Amino acid sequence: MKKVFVLQWNPVISDTSEDYFAKIVEKGTSRFGWEIHDWKEAEIGDLVYMVKCRPAPDAGIVMQGHITGKPFLGPHWSGKRGLRTHYACMSPDYLINHDECPILSLEELEAAMPDFQWDGGHSGRLLPVKESIILERMWLEYLESHKEYFDGMRARSRKKIKQ
Repeated sequence: MKKVFVLQWNPVISDTSEDYFAKIVEKGTSRFGWEIHDWKEAEIGDLVYMVKCRPAPDAGIVMQGHITGKPFLGPHWSGKRGLRTHYACMSPDYLINHDECPILSLEELEAAMPDFQWDGGHSGRLLPVKESIILERMWLEYLESHKEYFDGMRARSRKKIKQ
C-alpha cells in the first residue's frame, strides 16, 4: 500500500491565495511543489491529499494527487530570511474548485478519523495506515457521488462542464 500524506493549506497565511488556487483548478496543472513535514518517509508514487483549513467555511479536501519527485530542501514558503523547509514535487490527480462544487468536508474527516489532526499543524504529515484505508474509502465514495462535477481531473460547476 502506498503511503498517504496530508497537505495543509490555510489561505489566510499561505503564499497560495484563493484566487491563485482557483486559477490552478481552472487551467489545470501537471506539477507543483508543496511543503512536506514527514519528508524522510516520502517516496515517489505516494499519495497526497490537500486539506483547506479553517477558518474557511468551506474547509476540506481540495486536491488529491501523488508525489513525483524526491523531497528537497528549499527556502521557506513564508519568505522569512534564513528559514528553510522540505518540499516534494507532486502531480494532482484531482483538483476541486471548492467555490463551485461540494468537497469532502473537514467535519466528515474529523468524524471518521478523530485521532488525526486535520485542521492545522504541519503540512505534509504521514497519515497512519488505519486512517489511510478509511480516507481512501471515503475518497472513492466522494468521487462516485460527485462524478457529475468532474471534467477529467478538475471538479468545477456542472454549468461550466456542460459548456
